[in-house]
Amino acid sequence: MSGLRVLGGICFGAAGVLAVVALISQPSQKPSSSGPGASPAPKIEFFWWVPGRSNPNPPSQVVNSGSERQNEIAQAHHARKHHAVAAEHHRTKHHHRRSELAHISTSTVSEASSPASPAQKAPANNEIAVVEERLRNSLSDEIFAGFELFLYVSKAASGPLAQQMYVFRKQRDGALDLLYDWPVSTGRERTELNGEGLELSSFTPPGYFKLDPQRFYRHHTSAEWSEPMPFAMFFDWVDRGTPTGLAIHAATGKEIAALGTRASAGCIRLAPEAAETLFTLIRTHYRGSTPRFAVDHQTGTMSNNGIILHDANGRAQLSEGYKVLVVVENYGGANLVAAMY
Repeated sequence: MSGLRVLGGICFGAAGVLAVVALISQPSQKPSSSGPGASPAPKIEFFWWVPGRSNPNPPSQVVNSGSERQNEIAQAHHARKHHAVAAEHHRTKHHHRRSELAHISTSTVSEASSPASPAQKAPANNEIAVVEERLRNSLSDEIFAGFELFLYVSKAASGPLAQQMYVFRKQRDGALDLLYDWPVSTGRERTELNGEGLELSSFTPPGYFKLDPQRFYRHHTSAEWSEPMPFAMFFDWVDRGTPTGLAIHAATGKEIAALGTRASAGCIRLAPEAAETLFTLIRTHYRGSTPRFAVDHQTGTMSNNGIILHDANGRAQLSEGYKVLVVVENYGGANLVAAMY
């Protein structure tokens, strides 16, 4: 009887050992969190190849997704660039005929955050042709030969050309090329009292004027009117023996909204962006010798009628400065419509 008990214990122990071995040899499985019928866990594969050699089995899904991502990045970059260019074009289209030279200066005008200047339509080709013809016919051949950039300003109170500046560049063949057209404000054309009670003129004189190379100021304040004059370019014009305070400069504050009307104390005001563009253009590209205007020795007033000073041999006397001529007329284009047809 005892022998049978021993034999049974041996069999029971062997069965237990076999059960443990079977349990250990069975592959372990991680329960799925998705419940019965869930798909097996995804396989993660790694691909590697030597740069410069073709991959015999490229992972098509990875390549495609990378290509799509690159396309998305390229499209996003293109969209940002497009919107940036469009925004820049929208910002400048009312101020500049052409803007290829506006980027050469990095200075800013603090008053530029003031009200925007009035919207400006692009001039029609026939309007440009009339202005160009009028400008060219008003200049003698000697004056035309002595300058390279011409600023035609209408100081008229009304008319299609009134309160406008046209900037023409002379080509090598003598043709005039319109660079910019901007609204301006010229003088109020009356006698007024300044802040100190002094009686001053707010007239903008017509005629031909050079720019004074010694009086270009990015920041300036009028001594007579105590008003800011950013990007001031003073006329090289002497009246009764005294250099005048007439200049081209940027409008500021509420002056910007008044562009296109007679609103200044005699100077020629421009929108801040336009004034900076012109200031930088002239100083960068138009230095050189220019004809000297004659001075009346009795009155001490410099000619603004285009009379050039000559030496004993009849040659025009020259002085260093900027090859820029400002032409101011009280002409608003009253007969412009008739001249178009």
